[in-house]
Amino acid sequence: LPARCLAAGSRAANQGGASDNRVNTMGKTLGILVCEALRKDVAAILKEEPSVPVEIIALPCDCDPAGHPPGRFDPEPLRRLLKHHAQNAQRAEDTASSTERIQELEEALQKSRSLLAQSSQMAHIGAWEVDVETKSLMWTDEVYRIHELSLDHKPTLEEGIRFYAPSSRPIIERAVRKTMEQGESFDLELEITTAQGHPRWVRAMGEARRASGVMKAVFGIVQDITEHKHVEDALRLSESVSLKLARAVEQSPATVVITDLEGRIEYVNPKFTETTGYTLNEALGQNPRILKSGETASEEYKHLWETIVSGHEWRGEFHNKRKDGTLYWEFASISPIRDIDGQITHFLAVKENITQAKEAAEKLKETMRELEQFNRLMMGREERVLELKGEVNELLQTAGLPPKYRITS
Repeated sequence: LPARCLAAGSRAANQGGASDNRVNTMGKTLGILVCEALRKDVAAILKEEPSVPVEIIALPCDCDPAGHPPGRFDPEPLRRLLKHHAQNAQRAEDTASSTERIQELEEALQKSRSLLAQSSQMAHIGAWEVDVETKSLMWTDEVYRIHELSLDHKPTLEEGIRFYAPSSRPIIERAVRKTMEQGESFDLELEITTAQGHPRWVRAMGEARRASGVMKAVFGIVQDITEHKHVEDALRLSESVSLKLARAVEQSPATVVITDLEGRIEYVNPKFTETTGYTLNEALGQNPRILKSGETASEEYKHLWETIVSGHEWRGEFHNKRKDGTLYWEFASISPIRDIDGQITHFLAVKENITQAKEAAEKLKETMRELEQFNRLMMGREERVLELKGEVNELLQTAGLPPKYRITS
């Protein structure tokens, strides 16, 4: 360290056990060995560089600070040393920061890869690539799982295509060939058969990869959509059944009425209009009591409501009144409609007009009463006829003649 008393400084450093350099870098803190005579001068220079952490190690020496002429201490070497140390410390800090950043990026990349793998497995999506020149095929792990193959298996392009069902194989072959030759992308839903013999539906997508205008590879994804297809089929069947059911209700010879939980009408079929005279728009929002004739006891309506609210079916007859005021009879079955959780959401009434049947029954009863009266009358006459025939036979026998009538008891 240049100073006014270099010899004294050198002796002081040597006395402190330091090397001839008299300066040592200890991590991020700079340690300086200096004799007591130069301590104040060095401390003044250090104040000019407060960003550099410095530890001054003062060593006793036999020089006399007051005996040295002024102007002999040159601060520039110390300033250069401090600047050099600051640069080294900054480089060390930048290196450490870069290392930490690299570690953070590597950890983030690993997490991203792990998340991608988990997402692929959850969504049943795998990736594949075919080298146009070598025709070599590469699969990600999920593609192996979809095809039920071990990860150490190395499938060829031909083998990969053979997994497709016979009806789907020509389609995928043509699609891959067009992509290789013309760069045409594809997005298909096809059937495959796994290595374990299980049928599955997959969505296969592919597109070309070029480098400098030259076709290099065909890459894409394959997704297991078997469950999705099953849901589609179930929905299609459900829609078909729902359509048939809707048509059946619309064309039903019975009156169909659907109400909410408060009894407000939400739907009536055409037979309702034919029977009652009320149109759909007139009935919507109304209560079925618009058909009430007053001939059904209020206790019966109360029993009906308690039955269906408790989740049971009610059956019975109504003597209702049409829009034009005429009366008619109908037999009704009213039951609750439940959602998938078993909660009652609506009430369904299916009713049959039994007016003619009721009238026929009444007429039949009247006819039966008349017939019984006639039978009783005829039975009396038949008995008298039998008595007269018996008397005739007796008179003939008295006259010595054979009986004329054959009487069976």
